[in-house]
Amino acid sequence: MVRIRILSLLGLYSEKAANVDIQEVMEGIGGEARRTIHLAESFMDMVEAESGVYRYALTFAGAAVLDAVDATWASASARGVTITPRLGAADCTISADASLLTRAFVNLLNNAIRYSESGSSIHVCLEANDEPGKVGGEVLISIRDEGAGMNAGQVAGLMDSGLRRKWNSTPSARDAGHGWGIGMTIVHAVVAHHGGWIDVMSAPAAGTTFVIGLPMATDDVQPDDDG
Repeated sequence: MVRIRILSLLGLYSEKAANVDIQEVMEGIGGEARRTIHLAESFMDMVEAESGVYRYALTFAGAAVLDAVDATWASASARGVTITPRLGAADCTISADASLLTRAFVNLLNNAIRYSESGSSIHVCLEANDEPGKVGGEVLISIRDEGAGMNAGQVAGLMDSGLRRKWNSTPSARDAGHGWGIGMTIVHAVVAHHGGWIDVMSAPAAGTTFVIGLPMATDDVQPDDDG
């Protein structure tokens, strides 16, 4: 896939040599370069997420969520989309690699932004799920968009590792799979390494909601304020 991007850049460069509109060609080269960098960064994130080498520390769950919201605010605003956080359990602590966990939330938010229309909202909620008689409890993070939604096949594919890997390697399959591939592989790996779970609810024209459950930390030591 990176090879395809590089060939595309070379093609644009050749057009420049043929004295076509220089500004148009340079904008095309810039766009391809940004996409290539994003793709390379995504592969690096995936390798790190699947490596199993995590740096766990006690972290405020709300801090990781807000960091992801901050990281995606500009792109949401550029599309006319509002991200609305509602953190009812922001001070709940989890044992987490804050950087990778934030990356997973960013991937979910980026996809929600991608499929949201201008004027719509993305709702990010965090709450505690303390069941009576259960030790610990869990933190629930939900990300709900008002976008195009997915059919049953696409939803099933998101939860199937084989299909996700197929999307990683085949552009046409990725397009059929609602644009997911590397991003969802990262999300699944990060959530699994944190001892959590993920679920998705969606229907065509009804938006999509992702819910992640993470175990609360049982250690009495308090995390740093910066996560």
